[in-house]
Amino acid sequence: MWSSEATERAKAFKRATAAPDGTGLYVAGGVDEPLLARFDWRTGKAEKTFPGHKSRVTWLDVSSDGKLLLSASYMDQRMQVVETETGTVVHSWDLPEKCHHFAVANEAGSLDMWDLPK
Repeated sequence: MWSSEATERAKAFKRATAAPDGTGLYVAGGVDEPLLARFDWRTGKAEKTFPGHKSRVTWLDVSSDGKLLLSASYMDQRMQVVETETGTVVHSWDLPEKCHHFAVANEAGSLDMWDLPK
């Protein structure tokens, strides 16, 4: 059963995606503050929050190996890549006006490709 705190936070969710290993749920959103976090899907409790955005996070996805989290905020016009284990922002930049596809190289030497909403 999700707690009332988790239920209230759920109202602020904009987008969610499952961790590749099935152990958690990455969530983006926010109302008064940006929300970018990993939740335990069984308890509804936030396991880790990720820094960086100044306004509501409108998009996110996790790399196929689960090590990187790509997020975007159309409110603060920023994109960022965060290491999921440490919470370290690897890179952050202005959101390109007409960016629809994005790629990040992973440690295995392959590319993770993302399609951003138009």
